[in-house]
Amino acid sequence: MSDDVVPPKDFGFPDGKIPTPEELLAAVEKLSGLSEENKEELRQSILRGAAGRMAEEIVPPVAQGGGTGTEILLLIGMISLVFLVIVFFGYKLYNSLVERERRKEEKRRQKQQKKKK
Repeated sequence: MSDDVVPPKDFGFPDGKIPTPEELLAAVEKLSGLSEENKEELRQSILRGAAGRMAEEIVPPVAQGGGTGTEILLLIGMISLVFLVIVFFGYKLYNSLVERERRKEEKRRQKQQKKKK
C-alpha cells in the first residue's frame, strides 16, 4: 500500500462489519453493469470463500497442517536437549557407581593381602 492512500475506517461496510456471504450474493444480483458470466464467477468465488471459512472454523489451520518448519526444528532441538541432559546425568551416575564398586573391590583385595601376610 502506498503512503499517500489512507483507507477508510470501515472499508465501506455499514457499521464496519464485513458482510456475510448471503449479503454479498444479494449485492451481486443487484449489479446491473456485469454480464451473467461475470456474476456467476463472483457467486462461485463468494461460495468458495464461505466454504473455506467454514472449513477453517470446523478444523483450525494449526490442526490441519501441523507446525511450520521453524516450529518443528525448535521442537526437535528441545527434545534433543532434554535427551542429552538425561544421557549426561545417566553417564555420571553410571561412572560414580562403577567407581564406588572399584574402590570396594580394592579394599577387599587389600584386606585379603593383609590376612595372607
